[in-house]
Amino acid sequence: MGLIVVFGFALAVALATYSGAGSRLKRLEDLARMQGWRVEKTYTNAARGYVVARVQDLVATISLADEKHIGSTVRVELPSPGAPIFDIRPSALTALVGNRVELAPGLAAYTPEPDDTRALFTPARLQALRTLLADAEVRCDRDAIIIVQPPRLPLGTIPAAVAFAVDLATAERYGLDALRAIPGAVYRPTTSERAACVEVDGPSPIRFTAVRESDHVTTRASIEQGRMPSPVPDLSELGPVTLAGDASGGITLTWPFIERDPKRLAAAVDLLRELAGGPRDGAYR
Repeated sequence: MGLIVVFGFALAVALATYSGAGSRLKRLEDLARMQGWRVEKTYTNAARGYVVARVQDLVATISLADEKHIGSTVRVELPSPGAPIFDIRPSALTALVGNRVELAPGLAAYTPEPDDTRALFTPARLQALRTLLADAEVRCDRDAIIIVQPPRLPLGTIPAAVAFAVDLATAERYGLDALRAIPGAVYRPTTSERAACVEVDGPSPIRFTAVRESDHVTTRASIEQGRMPSPVPDLSELGPVTLAGDASGGITLTWPFIERDPKRLAAAVDLLRELAGGPRDGAYR
């Protein structure tokens, strides 16, 4: 089922069921449970009601208010390495200054990370921004996806906002498409505890993941148990990579950027297999 169809279905069901009155918190609780979200906490703060729920294993905090510019807020926490910082606002709101990037005609984001932000917004997501979330502010502060909708919108728009935030939070980014193409790779999806990663069998399983270091993201390949070679072998086949070991026997290869070259990734698999005690496997070249 397509992205827009899923959002539209959630919106239609919620609108049909939740148009009546009732306390903000009770209405949010009922809405969350009807969607199948696992409610973990509810509370009120001033004039807002809050529901904290698990949605596809991610933590989502949903609040309902009746303020001048804010009706509902959805915040979905991001596992490491987070996502690019961006802010997308309806045209009616005051424009931000600087770092403006056009995602599509008439649709702009304000971001210091234009390439990563553009990669995140596929045609389907841009269409959702134009339709279901046309009146919302959608932003990322690195740690969470946040969607703020105005008070004139009905309660039934919240499931679409949650679905969109979860879709962004679980989106493949930072080179996972290249990692998934490694022969024998098994994809491990995002959870609340860790970022999505790819694993390859070996004497000690080889894990590829994206790791944030300050304001940029790198690719890291690691094994939990291996032996550091002495002297360090020629690593030119792997590119500008750093080889490191720790006291517990773990070994990591870290590139200074997102590595997408299949030959370098395959060479990393070969090397880590050897360091873990297995033979180098030409099938991975």
